[in-house]
Order: sequence, then C-alpha cells, then structure tokens
Amino acid sequence: MTCVDRVLDYVAGTPEKGIRFHKNIPVILCSTVDASYGMHEDRKSHTGCTVHLGEHSGPFIARSKKQTVTADSSTVAEFIAAHTAAKEIMWARNIMAELGYKQGEPTVLREDNKSTITMIDNECHGPKTKHIDIRYNLIREQVKDGVILLRYTSTIDMTSDILTKNLGPKQFLHLRPRLLGEEIRALVNCVAMCHDFTCKKSQ
Repeated sequence: MTCVDRVLDYVAGTPEKGIRFHKNIPVILCSTVDASYGMHEDRKSHTGCTVHLGEHSGPFIARSKKQTVTADSSTVAEFIAAHTAAKEIMWARNIMAELGYKQGEPTVLREDNKSTITMIDNECHGPKTKHIDIRYNLIREQVKDGVILLRYTSTIDMTSDILTKNLGPKQFLHLRPRLLGEEIRALVNCVAMCHDFTCKKSQ
C-alpha cells in the first residue's frame, strides 16, 4: 500500500473527523513547533508547526515542511523550526489585529527541546551555534520584544510531533484530539456526566 493509499484509506474511514473551532472562547493565539532531526534521505530535518485560535481549538495554520538547510544537531533543527513558527505567529497576529482581535499578550509557543529554548532565551553564541544563519534569529527578536513566549512541553504532548514523522497508533491517537481541537468537547462531556451523576445522587 502506497502512502497515498494509506491517506485515502484513513480519510474514508474517519468521515466524522475534522478540525473544530469553538465559539464563545476568547481568541488568544497559541502555537506549537517541533522538528524531526535528519529524517530525510539527504539528512535534512523536517519542521512541523501549528497556530491555534485558542488553547483547545483546532489550528487555522498547520505546516509540515522539509527544512532547506542541513542541521548538524537536533537543537539546531528545532531552532530552525522555531524560526518558521515565528513567521507564522507574526502573520497570524497581524491578521487577528485586522479582524479586531488584537493580541494584548505574547503568543505562547510550545517547544519540546530545552536546549533550543535556552539558546533562544539567552541568545547563546558558541561553537555549536555560531554557524546558524542570521536570518534564523527572527525568533530571538520576537521573544526579546515580548511578541512570543516560549514554553516547554514534553514530546509526548507535543501536537506538532504528528506533523513531522510517522507515529505509532498509540501516540497518534493521543495527539489527534489535540490537533483537531476535540479535547474541549471531551471536557464538556465529562462535566455534563459529572453533573448528571450529582443530580441523580441527590435525588
């Protein structure tokens, strides 16, 4: 079975699945980013990033893209991926401002590589990072200016991981609700069930 056949088979078997956007929720942009180091045949890495209208909403931007330069470490690959996410965040913030949803707070960017976060936050320059092209320093500028706020998220909960490589069934099913914005629906259903249980118990 080819990759295309697998995709079509999945789409045909999950017609009820789709990206969910929820009303009556504040429009507060948030983003996730990840990179799969050296996964391609030419040893280039792969970037995945998402931008959401809210913490539990589906993404209105989702990127899955092969990096154009060869990173010599996973930290550098994540740094390059963060640069891509920064560009998407800037565009999203501008669009939201034009639509009347100007972002008053920094946009949270979730990253699962602590070394990359340290490199960006502290503007570290050393033997392992001095060769990084200056154009990728956009992410540092946006963090310094308070436009983006980096936050660590474990790999197991990293939504963008699903956009960088093939995942096993367990991890795929764990991340899919996060990607599609289904988690809040599960939370609402849980609250409703607890309410019904409490009402029946009081009767």
